[in-house]
Amino acid sequence: CRVALTPYPAIGPRLGAALRVPATGTGEMMVVVDLGHSSIKTAVARRHAAALTGFRLLDTCPAPSGRTAGEVEGTVTRALARAAEHAGAYPHSRRALRVIVSVASYVSAGAPADDGHGIYGCLANRVTSLRNGLSASTGTDVSLEFVHDGTAAAATADSVNSATITAGTGLASGFRPVQAPLSLDLAPDLWMA
Repeated sequence: CRVALTPYPAIGPRLGAALRVPATGTGEMMVVVDLGHSSIKTAVARRHAAALTGFRLLDTCPAPSGRTAGEVEGTVTRALARAAEHAGAYPHSRRALRVIVSVASYVSAGAPADDGHGIYGCLANRVTSLRNGLSASTGTDVSLEFVHDGTAAAATADSVNSATITAGTGLASGFRPVQAPLSLDLAPDLWMA
């Protein structure tokens, strides 16, 4: 059994979210987000075919302080909208905007699962509302995808059949698929800002 630190551990959930996305044939900008218990971290990623060619870290904001579904949805919508503004400044970003959200929550059927314990489970029945609010604020169609934060971080592991443990406000774990997704290529000239 080998123990190793994944590349870029501080941004693992966001980088992994970008890497998990099925590749398209053309350049694509996307927003990647890490909804944690202490903060919401955002980035803009650029893909070309199967390669991740750019990754720009954006502002961090506090996690929702209130626990009502409306407060959580409002905080998340504002954070995603700010990140989407950055994605709109790049070429090839005028079509539908893809937003991949790594979330500190169980995920079921593509949405945070409401287990009654975490901050983001209350979004389980609000994904459509969240997507519509983001579409209205950006003026474009939005594709909104959720992935468990440990599962997202596992996409950065350098070997298949590996487990990844993340430590933030809480602990999470994820497993890299046995068969590597097509999107695990980092361009040799990858820029990170």
